[in-house]
Amino acid sequence: MPVSALRALPSVEKLLGHEQLAAACRDLPRVVVVDAVRATLAEARERLRRAKRAGQESAPDDTTLAALAAARARLDALPALRRVLNATGIVLHTNLGRAPLASAAREAVAEIAAGYSSLEYDLTVGKRGDRGLGCEHWLTRLTSTLRPVASAANTSRMAAAPLFTTHAASAPVSRVSQCSQPSPRSPRLPTVRSYSSEL
Repeated sequence: MPVSALRALPSVEKLLGHEQLAAACRDLPRVVVVDAVRATLAEARERLRRAKRAGQESAPDDTTLAALAAARARLDALPALRRVLNATGIVLHTNLGRAPLASAAREAVAEIAAGYSSLEYDLTVGKRGDRGLGCEHWLTRLTSTLRPVASAANTSRMAAAPLFTTHAASAPVSRVSQCSQPSPRSPRLPTVRSYSSEL
């Protein structure tokens, strides 16, 4: 393949100045557009190197490359967390965000997220507080337990909590075990163990 075909590819800066990329440069962070242009040019070089047998000896025009780079940039700029349709038949699906929030819950989240909040600040005493108190308060009211403990991915705390908050000698704790090699045939399954206060 003639070397001129590779040399005919535009530089990154030249392609960034193409009108096809004007909107992307205006709407997206420059680093996203630059990375998209570089990736597009790298793919074009690779295709040209492999084009000997196909007889392709000419580089794609700048307009085509700019359009490809613009599409790639907009795709790369999309957030990883997006709305999806749950067609699995599983109502509470961990991989899909568990379950949709009610309208009142969404409004409450939006209102709090719009500014600062008392996440770990006790407004009653004017000092630093515990972020789990609000959750524990409502768990107590809804379940009538003496003192629930909210914990995320903390097996030891979940195992010890019932022993300190109840008079029982032992307490069953349900946790989710992550398989060493998770797959559709070996999903995450709950494991129930019994912990004793004598430990």
